[in-house]
Amino acid sequence: MSKLDQWMRYYREHAEDALKIGDYASASDYYSLASFTSIIADDIPQAKYFAEEALGACKEGNLEDDHLWLAKVAKALASGRREEAEELWEKLADKLQEEIVNLYRGALRKI
Repeated sequence: MSKLDQWMRYYREHAEDALKIGDYASASDYYSLASFTSIIADDIPQAKYFAEEALGACKEGNLEDDHLWLAKVAKALASGRREEAEELWEKLADKLQEEIVNLYRGALRKI
């Protein structure tokens, strides 16, 4: 089993475990990571499957935040829509950066 296959299996298993306990956010993120890894491994059908699972976890958990954005990036990449993926990724990265900066500033105020 290749290293990429091991990572895909790891992400898939963790996603499935997260779904069992109703942790849709983690499940979606793990499925998105599995999709990215599948693309790197040139397994596009598997990448599309994992991207759909990520979106499904978001839908089931009514997620409309960073997890959904990451799943949309995975879906766009798996579908070969590079420009769309890049636009979505930039928006996600900007949002995450803003959240991290706000947390950092909040921590600074406490010290």
